[in-house]
Amino acid sequence: MSRSEVGKSGEQRSRAQVIWLAAIVFAAVLPYIPSLSGGFVLDDTGLIIHNPLAHSLSRLGRAFLTRFLHGTESQFHYYRPLIIISYQINYALSGPHAFPFRLTNLLLYAAVAVLVYILAKRLTGSALIAGIAGLAFAVLPSHAESVAFIAGRTDVIATLFILTGLLVFISASRRHEFSWLLALLCSALFLCAEMSKEMGLLLPALMAAYVWTFGENERRKDLWKWTAALLPSLVIYLLLRSHALNGVAGQDSGLIFQRMLRVGPVFVTYLRMLFVPRELALDYNICPLRSITLSPIVLAAWLVPIGLIITIVLLRKRNPVLSFGAAWIFLSLLPVVDIISTNTRIPTERFCFTASVGSAMVLGWLFKRILDLRPKSMQIWPLLAGVVVSSYLLYSAALAVQDAQVYRTNLSWARYVAVTKPEWWAFRAIAGSILYRAGDLKAAVSEYEAAVKMDEITEFDKAMAENQMGLAWVGIGDMSKAAEAFTRATEHQPSLASAWLNLGRAELELKNYNAAVAAYERAGKIKKLSAKDSSELSNAYRLAGQNKKAAD
Repeated sequence: MSRSEVGKSGEQRSRAQVIWLAAIVFAAVLPYIPSLSGGFVLDDTGLIIHNPLAHSLSRLGRAFLTRFLHGTESQFHYYRPLIIISYQINYALSGPHAFPFRLTNLLLYAAVAVLVYILAKRLTGSALIAGIAGLAFAVLPSHAESVAFIAGRTDVIATLFILTGLLVFISASRRHEFSWLLALLCSALFLCAEMSKEMGLLLPALMAAYVWTFGENERRKDLWKWTAALLPSLVIYLLLRSHALNGVAGQDSGLIFQRMLRVGPVFVTYLRMLFVPRELALDYNICPLRSITLSPIVLAAWLVPIGLIITIVLLRKRNPVLSFGAAWIFLSLLPVVDIISTNTRIPTERFCFTASVGSAMVLGWLFKRILDLRPKSMQIWPLLAGVVVSSYLLYSAALAVQDAQVYRTNLSWARYVAVTKPEWWAFRAIAGSILYRAGDLKAAVSEYEAAVKMDEITEFDKAMAENQMGLAWVGIGDMSKAAEAFTRATEHQPSLASAWLNLGRAELELKNYNAAVAAYERAGKIKKLSAKDSSELSNAYRLAGQNKKAAD
């Protein structure tokens, strides 16, 4: 091949790479453009609007000494200072406006999709595999919560640092001599990944998986050097985390045997999220812990993670790309199947974000394999294969557009809850509160009624939901049902003064004056009545014929 032909071939490859990268960025951005006009949703308010720590870079140092969900229950053992700093930067530049926060999420997401392409290209040498991998990652519907929900950027930023760190490690491992500069850069990226989300701890495991699958034997002698480079980042992270959280790990939720039983079904669900596009599910309710038992279905589901391990081992030499993709999936899912207690509902779609890098590489390889089959009797095979691949990607993108709208506003989220009816009381109660504030009182009542009937809800939370339900009935104008709801609230939580006061007002409207007096008096024993409450009690005394007490 002449020098001019070599140059022309290089130009064509560069042009193809630019086209792929442009397509990936376009695919990552387009589904989420409608959601950019949304506001702060759900946890965003507590993490950003009502959190002074997120308002100024002058508090940057404090971010490293504070738990992520500052002021919440200690069960949430999260330490993510870089996420708080990202909020500080957004807030310093634009104040309490949601658009720049949402735009930041989207730009970071596009960057991650580009890094997926770069990693796949580095591992396979194929622009086609890398391009399809990048596109498959960009349009995966299960990413909606991490991208369209401002607080979901934890997954995006952590994965960004994981990918960058791994790419630096791959570059270092392919050099003839060990590079301390690249090793220290990788260590810094490891520290950033850790401080973005706990998933960042995964990076050394992915580095080891790369060495194992791609047979970088000549680099294994440098293991102690890599250990020396990475260990300080781990120690710094653990020390800061321990200081901020008063301990490295949170309290275990127990039920270890039940959690182990559930690993198989949870793995199956995550793999379905990764490979089978479907509408957003806010709550999967897979084998609730307290009711799961050893059954043939549970045992069969356990074959999936076991099969994944076998696949990783068997394909290591025959197909290292596929083996590494499977290893990425397995390692990324392992921390979020509740072997280590997460104290949250699993599976959930945001937890498969990092794992989707591995599934995207697998899909890229698989689609390339389909295109390469090319039966001689079917001249149109490339066209048919292209239609299949394109249909998969377009369907995924359409679902991503739809799912992103759920996180556009609190009300859009609450209406989605009302339609899909997730089986978690907290979602139903929160949706009820949002619908109540929006004036959709009948829908609010339905959500509160569903919440109080569900398992795992505490007596206190039942009382709060019943109390709010009563207020919704007041707004509707049905005082009888309001009084019933307030009564149930006092039964669930006898010390809830607001429920007794609301019951007193409802009984007054129903002209049950003695019952109203009793409710007001009970509230007065719990807390000192305000001037308004005292006036209402005096009126109840008067209407009940207790004029002496009314005068007092």
